[in-house]
Amino acid sequence: MHPTAARLAERLQERGLQVEVRTLNDFARTAALLSPATADRVREVTGFSIGGIPPLGHDVELATTIDESLRRFDVVWAAAGTPHDVFAVGTEALIEAIPGARVTVVS
Repeated sequence: MHPTAARLAERLQERGLQVEVRTLNDFARTAALLSPATADRVREVTGFSIGGIPPLGHDVELATTIDESLRRFDVVWAAAGTPHDVFAVGTEALIEAIPGARVTVVS
């Protein structure tokens, strides 16, 4: 496992989430850019590089908005610190583990 993904796994465990991080092949990636940001700024704020930013476990707490429609899934897959590593987690467990998460309808 990549050291960055291992660091994230430790942070998730500290929040009570027991997850198995898996490494993806080169044909799968977890990045989808929603708004422009420089790679340096992303790493500075989250502690992770673009393509592998997890939903929590950042170097600092970030304001987080979660689309209500995510709740239609029992389990979601998320980036685990690198473009090659992911983890599955119960949706409600993930929401509860993100400090101050705001769940709303996002259009």
